[in-house]
Amino acid sequence: MTSPEFSTPLEQGRPPTATAGGIRLGLRANLAQFTLLVAVNALVGGMLGQERTVLPLLADDVFHLSAYTAALTYMALFSYSYGERTCSAV
Repeated sequence: MTSPEFSTPLEQGRPPTATAGGIRLGLRANLAQFTLLVAVNALVGGMLGQERTVLPLLADDVFHLSAYTAALTYMALFSYSYGERTCSAV
């Protein structure tokens, strides 16, 4: 039983681990989800870094485009494909 002056587990000196709805709070309780989040962020960051390094070299060597033209083309095609995908989902 809790004493009247302490109303929450945090005020009692221990971290909250569960709520009435069954949601588990805290890093230790959600370690798998946190690890997945870190891994996905690392992979996305690596992919963006690789894309920004390789794409201008590929555009210059294969298609003989300057870095500015390659970046502008990439942005235009990405915007177009994203717009098509978004509009087709509606």
